[in-house]
Amino acid sequence: MKNEDQARSHKLEARPSRRGPGSIAAGVLLTLIVALPVIMAVAAAVYYIFGPAEGHFHADSADTLYWANASFESGKILDPTFRYAAVLPFSASLWMTPLIAVFGFTMTAQNIGMMIFVLVFCASLGYFCRRAEMSVGWCTLSVGMTLMILSSSDKLREVMLGHVIYYSLGLVLFFLIAGLMLSVSSRGAALMSASPEAAPTSKKLLFGLAFIMLVVISAGAATDGAEIIVLATLPALGGVAAERIFDGNRRVFSRENIPAWIALLGVLAGTLCGVVILKMIARGVTADHTNIYSTYSDTGSWMDNLLRLPTDYIRLLGVETETGDAIFGTRSFVTVIRIIVCVILFITVLFANFAESVAEGRGKAQAASLKKTQKDTKARLLLADALLSTYGSPVPASEQEIVELNGHTYKKRDGLTTILVMGVDHETQESYAYRQAGQADFLRLIVLDSNNKTVQQLQIDRDTITPVTVLGVMGDRYEPVEQQICVGYGFGDGRQTSCEVTVEAVENLLGGQTVDQYLSMGLDGISTLNDLAGGITVTLEDDFSAIDPAMTKGTTLTLHGDQAETFVRSRMTVGDGTNASRMERQEAFLSQLASQLGEKIRASEQFTADLYDALQPYLVTDMARGRIINETWNARAYTLEEPCQITGEHRVAEDGFTEFYPDADSIQQAVLELFWEPVETN
Repeated sequence: MKNEDQARSHKLEARPSRRGPGSIAAGVLLTLIVALPVIMAVAAAVYYIFGPAEGHFHADSADTLYWANASFESGKILDPTFRYAAVLPFSASLWMTPLIAVFGFTMTAQNIGMMIFVLVFCASLGYFCRRAEMSVGWCTLSVGMTLMILSSSDKLREVMLGHVIYYSLGLVLFFLIAGLMLSVSSRGAALMSASPEAAPTSKKLLFGLAFIMLVVISAGAATDGAEIIVLATLPALGGVAAERIFDGNRRVFSRENIPAWIALLGVLAGTLCGVVILKMIARGVTADHTNIYSTYSDTGSWMDNLLRLPTDYIRLLGVETETGDAIFGTRSFVTVIRIIVCVILFITVLFANFAESVAEGRGKAQAASLKKTQKDTKARLLLADALLSTYGSPVPASEQEIVELNGHTYKKRDGLTTILVMGVDHETQESYAYRQAGQADFLRLIVLDSNNKTVQQLQIDRDTITPVTVLGVMGDRYEPVEQQICVGYGFGDGRQTSCEVTVEAVENLLGGQTVDQYLSMGLDGISTLNDLAGGITVTLEDDFSAIDPAMTKGTTLTLHGDQAETFVRSRMTVGDGTNASRMERQEAFLSQLASQLGEKIRASEQFTADLYDALQPYLVTDMARGRIINETWNARAYTLEEPCQITGEHRVAEDGFTEFYPDADSIQQAVLELFWEPVETN
């Protein structure tokens, strides 16, 4: 497996060379642009910590260093003889105490300790962004811009880079708790969908580790008192619960919400343990200012505080004015710029989710409108100006109703629905420099004919060279370039965008024929699918023993658990190492799988719903749950025809990897068989 992953990694790393010098330069430039905010922000933080911060070091900034020194001298987490301003045992003292042992009670220990905090802050924010399914590019940009904003004024630099107390500590713990809750929820959902024997041990261990870390971090946050619970634990708890449990798409206490409930209960259990631990270790410890941050102010001051909030907010970002300042001048100009930045930041935070929702809705509406226009537009051509494919052979254009080709007349078939099914290998996600989506190793176009009650299939080689749209670091679109069709998936986000790029590539391959819907499934879902079918029995024509000792050549066995994924996915270390032989294995597997699943579907309508629910954690699709279940249930009455396949030539590229160049006539023939039918002439 490792050899395969390494080979895939090398392959994908070599692919950008096909983009040409201009595209490569653009990609490098975009990467630098994304990385620049992080580099600048960290550099600015280092400069401040080891430079101006020493001149700004005052009593409030000294608390972190003094608390760590008290722990070092007493050998205890909390020194009962020390008068603390606040009890924060799960804070910077954990890493600053060893620094005092090395550097002494000095500014060097303080500076290095704060530098560690900057790294911890960036890592925690980056982890949260990734668990929230942001791309690497957006994660990097978010970390850099956030750190720059939090270093933009004297007060923010003091709070974030001078010491580690409520505000800065709360942010870090919020990112960690929320990220771990998302991790537990998503990993738990994947495990629930698989049978106990099908779930890989590694995934069980990762789920267990994420849950343990969640409980530990939540307990640590609670040991820092009610202030950190309010600043970190409760926002993370409420945000994830609202997104995963109370999102309105499913019942609150449904089976699908069990993993999210597990994450929520893990936080509550950890918080309860932390409160108990705090009561035990804080006995006899003096904390003079704890009550100040643990009690409400007088209700009579609430309105005044509310009215002061806007001005205090812009002051926090460095806006300062004095009576007698000139309206026109350098100082006033800088003040105005800072006010504008404050307003922009406020509006961005306030309306980010709303704007995203509106944009998504508008995009879906536009797509629906375009499809409707395509379907409603009629054209009748006796002599077709047929669409020229990439390979120079005429292919009937999708918007035409009647064409004449090679002396024969064809008309477009009615009642067709096309669905592109993708099997995605996510194990190669580390292979791309700026996209970590994996690649579409399995591609099959399903054509449902509601008039003739047939299901036609087109098997597409993942190594097929065809125009593929290239996306930049931030999702910028470039002109399509010829490359392996499977690589297109890696330019996206691993979800919707990746699927859309792959759909476009298939449409390009087929000369403009429209793909109506898509459904992608991670290859790690094959094991679940196989076990639901009752296990597929195969006779191994290749040797898989390097991956699984039980899977030796010539053995006849019923695949269970990871064996199914191994059989379908393996390539580089099996047989001749080509995708052609793997496609033969996949076809044999899918043929028997369809037969066994078909029997179960025909026997029980409920099985169809259970099938979807079990596979849902592995799926990305633009079809609703009900639509998929209904189409699957209705298809039981359809005739499954033998899949057609595009022929062509396999070549070994300069980088040593196989490429498949399709035959233009074969593409044309496949398009005619799938989408057109001959017209009888008198």
